[in-house]
Amino acid sequence: MSGTETNVISSQVYYDTFNSCYKRILTLDRMPSGPLSAITKRLLAPKLSEFKQSTPCCPAERCIFALQGDDMLTLEDSAFLITYLATNGYTINTSLTELALKNPVKSEKQILYIVTK
Repeated sequence: MSGTETNVISSQVYYDTFNSCYKRILTLDRMPSGPLSAITKRLLAPKLSEFKQSTPCCPAERCIFALQGDDMLTLEDSAFLITYLATNGYTINTSLTELALKNPVKSEKQILYIVTK
């Protein structure tokens, strides 16, 4: 892909079936085409609750794009992620990030950064 690519980095709750625990992991809105793709993995998201059902009006996202280092990145790995972004030529678009954070409509994902390459 040529030109500019913008991605939304968010945190969301993920159920780790191997360790039987919930984690707040860092995710992308889609698979990136640049260097960020090297630390992005597409995962099938297990249901967080048996009571949360996918409906036509409120579809549940089944696939997520998780950011990974040695393990899935969490909020505690923000310094690693920011260093990775800067080293690979990404810019955190603060004005778009601030605009997105002011949106009164909330979702299960919490937007952290909007990045551009």
